[in-house]
Amino acid sequence: MAEARAGPHGRFELLEYNCPILAVAETYWEACEVEQELFTKVLQANVETTHRVVAGSHVCRFVITPRDRRGSA
Repeated sequence: MAEARAGPHGRFELLEYNCPILAVAETYWEACEVEQELFTKVLQANVETTHRVVAGSHVCRFVITPRDRRGSA
């Protein structure tokens, strides 16, 4: 299950309560980085990972900052 919600300063957060790549990420941490890169490219935004289930958190949390029209934050 995932949830998206608006945050302060025009940011958004995406919360993944059930990590869809946990089985892979337990062995290959790079999978988390690839997931973050995917969100960055698809959303055309800056994406920061702040929490990870594989690291012991209860949720994977991504903070999404929309880019301005010139492509920067």
